Amino acid sequence: MRGRAEPRRAAPPAETHVSLNATATRARPLRAVLLDAGNTLFFERPSRFDVYAAAARDLGLGVEPEAVREAMHAEHERLPRVDGEPVRYTDRWFRAYVPAVFRSLGAPEPTLPGLTDVVLARFRAEALFHLYPETIPTLERLRALGLRLAVVSNWSPRLLGHLERLGVAQLLDAAVVSAVEGIEKPSPGIFECALEKLGVAPDESMHVGDHVVKDVEGARAAGVRAVLIDRAGQGAPAGVETISSLAELPRLVGANG
Repeated sequence: MRGRAEPRRAAPPAETHVSLNATATRARPLRAVLLDAGNTLFFERPSRFDVYAAAARDLGLGVEPEAVREAMHAEHERLPRVDGEPVRYTDRWFRAYVPAVFRSLGAPEPTLPGLTDVVLARFRAEALFHLYPETIPTLERLRALGLRLAVVSNWSPRLLGHLERLGVAQLLDAAVVSAVEGIEKPSPGIFECALEKLGVAPDESMHVGDHVVKDVEGARAAGVRAVLIDRAGQGAPAGVETISSLAELPRLVGANG
């Protein structure tokens, strides 16, 4: 990847919701593809819920992954940001979020610092993240088509290292990470940041991700064509362009570029 621009620290505006039936029209050929990271390029195994549950069990706490899932979702909504920082997924945010999750699960207060250290260490481990089989071949094919590529993700700064270790970074022209740039999806600003780094216009771009609000609505709010990747076949709202695998992308961009 090329050198990253200075992080932009403006606080993200309130989440923007646009009509899912809106159709992006591109007057110019496709020049760039933006991609989400987690559940688009790679997946976690074991899941983050299993990681938290295993850390708790190591300290003798009988916690099941489903209970962890519920607690994590609840605390994620309750603790959207930490004072003084405009986005989530920074080190300070995780140092507040992880103990809050375990506290809600009944972990004794003296165990919280140790649990937090264990969980954060496990999420630094390369073995936790696994590429989908089609990720590298698809990125190589898109580059062969002359397209510029960028990751746009709500993630901690550690994502940059994960992309390097997974062999993805060398296939990218840019990586825009929320905790680095200071702005999160679905704010259109994070997509605009990626477009600026790539030197392309919104109507020359496409974004692919697995979340209807963060990826589809966010990209459309920035004027970028959005494609939902629905690996589980759960279905998508009307008007949302959908694929089930990244392997479908070269055909899609070849037909519409």
